[in-house]
Amino acid sequence: MWDLSIPWYELVLRASTVFLVLFIMFKIWGRKHLGEMAPFDFIILLIMSEATQNALINNESSITGGVITILTFMLISSMMSILSFYSRKAERFLEGTPKVIIRDGKVMYKVLKKERISLPELLEAVRENGVLHLHDIDIAMLEANGKISVIKKIDSRKLTLHSMKDMLKPKIGGFYDRRKKEHS
Repeated sequence: MWDLSIPWYELVLRASTVFLVLFIMFKIWGRKHLGEMAPFDFIILLIMSEATQNALINNESSITGGVITILTFMLISSMMSILSFYSRKAERFLEGTPKVIIRDGKVMYKVLKKERISLPELLEAVRENGVLHLHDIDIAMLEANGKISVIKKIDSRKLTLHSMKDMLKPKIGGFYDRRKKEHS
């Protein structure tokens, strides 16, 4: 139960190799699939995890082998987080960067093609963000996590001094909120 049938360093090497291969595969697969996982994608992920399990531990069935493999994944994940925190280039490579897919109501078709997002998928995401017409969008972004966020255009005819102050001041917990409490 506790004795390893293969050396511990082989488990670490296997876990590190499988992690690297899966990381590359998911980078190629694209962020759209990670952010919007369909049932088919989820089934593929389950099958991949089953196939990965055999590559990770070979015939190792001890608790110690499982713990070593899990700790290796945790260590790699922590190292990647630290690297991303201290290096902007590493963060962009590991986590990705947001991409503009609509600017001033105009669709960026080259970006859609590169990210493998169809126009109907884009229009669905726009509707989910409460926008019916593309010309009402100031900017839409494909975020690093695969979600699409939409910022609507501001109708300058409806702007008032009060609404502009609300847009500019920080939300709860900001400087203005603290000052307001101090002077109350």
